[in-house]
Amino acid sequence: MEKLPEKMFCPRCKMFHEISHEHCVGIISSLNRKFPEGKRCQMCGAGMSIISRRKYCSTCYKINARIRREYKDLIRDQKEYDGNKRKINAQVESERYFYRKSVKKWMLLLSDYIKTHRRCIRCGYDLHNAHGRRKYCDQCAHDIQNETMRDYGKRKSAERNEYKRQYMKDHPDKRREKDRKKTLKEKNVPGFHTEQEWANLVELCGYTCVFCLNKFDINDLTRDHIIPISIEGTSDNIYNIQPACRRCNSSKGNREARDRRPIEAQVFFAD
Repeated sequence: MEKLPEKMFCPRCKMFHEISHEHCVGIISSLNRKFPEGKRCQMCGAGMSIISRRKYCSTCYKINARIRREYKDLIRDQKEYDGNKRKINAQVESERYFYRKSVKKWMLLLSDYIKTHRRCIRCGYDLHNAHGRRKYCDQCAHDIQNETMRDYGKRKSAERNEYKRQYMKDHPDKRREKDRKKTLKEKNVPGFHTEQEWANLVELCGYTCVFCLNKFDINDLTRDHIIPISIEGTSDNIYNIQPACRRCNSSKGNREARDRRPIEAQVFFAD
């Protein structure tokens, strides 16, 4: 049986016919020289017909077509959005222009009204000759400022006094020390001693009262002056002080007593 001649698609005449066609043979030979290893898709590298005019295979061509459609839709939507945005901006600018115009007109009317009808809201004094948007005359503004500063001072003073009362209530030892210093100042008693000297004296005395010899906390012990502050020649120096509990110190009164401190304390705090 005789073999039928091979037919293929001719890109020039757009028909299927035999290879022996002169121009088809020339085109195929030139394509073979251009693609010696065969034509391949530029995206996936799959093999393609040597006479195909496409750069991509059918699958990649569909993908590219879908991408191009989506890109065109995106560009169209962006153009519509930009157009709507320009319309909105134009509308907003128009509204702003008319708003500023109306506000300016209203302010002019208000300024004319204020110039002719403005009065002090406190005493009713005529303010049509005053500059600016003042609500009070000079005298009322001065009085209000003084009242404000006076009220501020009273409020701050009350807050300070309340803080001091609460502090003295929470720290009774501080209150007793303050009262003691106040009494010494009123009676003009010379000399002074520090808190550290008092703590050292109580430690050398063993935290005990020199009269009843009972142990107490340092905050429960009081300063007893050997020479009372009511007698001339006394002082508030540490060598004239000995620790005593409140009961013994009150029972002693303003009588002069002998030095009952231990020898170590007497030597350490000698005059």
